[in-house]
Amino acid sequence: MDLFSYEVPIKLVLFAHRNGSIAVRNAAGKYVKPYQQFFKHKSFLIPHKMSIHNMLAHMYFTQMGLRPGVAGKEAVNVLFDVVPPVGMPEFLKGNPEVSGFMVAEPIGSRAIAAGIAERQFLSSEIWDGHPCCVVVFRDEFINTYPEAVQEFTTMLVEAGLFIRDNLDQAAEIAVRFLDPQGKLGLETTLLRNVLSDPQGITTDDLYPEIGDLDTIQRYMTSKMEIGRAIDLDSFVDCRFADAAYRHLGLARRPGKERQAAGAGEQKLNVFEQTQTLATREGKYLIFQLAEERYGIGVLDVREIIGLMEITELPNMPSFFEGVINLRDKVIPVLDMRAKFGMARTEHTERTCIIVVEISGLRGSTLMGVIVDGVSEVANIRAEEVEDAPVFGKGVDTSFILGMAKLQAGVTILLDIDRILHAREMVQLSATL
Repeated sequence: MDLFSYEVPIKLVLFAHRNGSIAVRNAAGKYVKPYQQFFKHKSFLIPHKMSIHNMLAHMYFTQMGLRPGVAGKEAVNVLFDVVPPVGMPEFLKGNPEVSGFMVAEPIGSRAIAAGIAERQFLSSEIWDGHPCCVVVFRDEFINTYPEAVQEFTTMLVEAGLFIRDNLDQAAEIAVRFLDPQGKLGLETTLLRNVLSDPQGITTDDLYPEIGDLDTIQRYMTSKMEIGRAIDLDSFVDCRFADAAYRHLGLARRPGKERQAAGAGEQKLNVFEQTQTLATREGKYLIFQLAEERYGIGVLDVREIIGLMEITELPNMPSFFEGVINLRDKVIPVLDMRAKFGMARTEHTERTCIIVVEISGLRGSTLMGVIVDGVSEVANIRAEEVEDAPVFGKGVDTSFILGMAKLQAGVTILLDIDRILHAREMVQLSATL
């Protein structure tokens, strides 16, 4: 679809399979509640920026209340790195900074069998029946050799049915095809388990539904801000699939009407319903500035320390106090009063520094924030949170998650990753 958007003369003629991918987590880590902590501020491997794996992993982590994305996006706290699929298990092995990967099977199941990874979810659990691999031909080949394209399309549809009806033989063929020299260590039993999983790969429903592709391009362009929308009716050529299905006496997607372009809007709304308020519920560390109460997610808090010697740095924003040396690690410190435009006051015995981990354009970093005092850790439910008020143009409230109505008083929930703007993060990184 991305190639077509750049006027490469190609047509999609068939899906090659549906579902069939798996997300795994690093077996070396401790996976305990809150589960978001396992993935936050770490890398997660995907095979390509424009892949369905990127989209489905983005959906999953967004539903967890995290902000996934590739390097260069502001406030990303799960960093997607592109790695060739066959190399993913080695990248994961012995690397605690890599939380997991998402890939087409059987690479994920092989990593699980080797003790490198643990299953997180199957792609069908996010979107059951999603397209994955596709069959694409150049226009010139279609126009020159339409009979060959038809034969190839029909044979693929037949092969999909064969896999469904002959799992043992299909697994044997798959091992010989995918691992002819035995370098991947694939086994027939492993492949059969992958093919027989009721939530796994399906090959008997390969008709190229435009509505499914529309769902993909709508999510990627609107939610992930990657790619460009295309004219799907010009991109998908259903002639060969239609002829193959007629020849084999198959109904197109049994029990379903063909989805037209534009059908992605309804599917997108279903995805969005599970993401509403996902980033606002959880445990928060509550602190004070003057008479106001603020909260930051405990997942971002690394420790709370008393005031210590701060070394000033030149050419920094006025709200930066400087840096501290905390166990031989240089950490920048900002004054939250100054950042919010409040008058500075004398520090008291309750004044402290909260060390937080923030996500920026270049990954995660530690930062200290000076506050008037810390009061409690509160477990805040979604129904207790309201949207922040709108103050009009010129007033930035992007760092406010919402207003929590608690028994102790209204508490302003902060998105610590958005406290600093991109230009300030770049300036800070360059100085340090």
